[in-house]
Amino acid sequence: MSRRNGELYADRYRDKVSSQDNAMVTDLLARFDAEHRELEQVMAQLREALADDAPDRLHALKWRFCFLIARHVSVEDTHAYPALQSDPRPHVAQTLARFTGKIGALRERIEIWQAAWPADRVACERELFATETLTLLDEVDHRIASEERDLFPLLALTDFLKDARKS
Repeated sequence: MSRRNGELYADRYRDKVSSQDNAMVTDLLARFDAEHRELEQVMAQLREALADDAPDRLHALKWRFCFLIARHVSVEDTHAYPALQSDPRPHVAQTLARFTGKIGALRERIEIWQAAWPADRVACERELFATETLTLLDEVDHRIASEERDLFPLLALTDFLKDARKS
């Protein structure tokens, strides 16, 4: 989703909130989208580096991937999940529970993967590293698709409804 797609979500509810609130939600959704595209780019580069047998590049990309994940999850924890927690609709609470539970497990899995694969071990156990890395990247791909399909629309609507209820 681009800033334009964030605007499309926002357009549905434009009459319910101020332009400032609308811009904040659009900007947040655009930020999440940009972070997803950046993650996808780094994951594609990781896959290429695995195929090209480029250990130095792999190490740098592994650290970049972990940084991007940590930054993205921090923004979700700070902005997305609190907004959804205040939404009274049961399906929003169910979706939030599913996402927060899974992100905790994925975050832990990434931390274990990062710690388990220093550069010297990657060089010695290249095939195992490639297998584990590709599996992890597939999980993150799935997470990104799920967020964009299930979470982003709820986030847009939740912020708008919350602000609309105040007036």
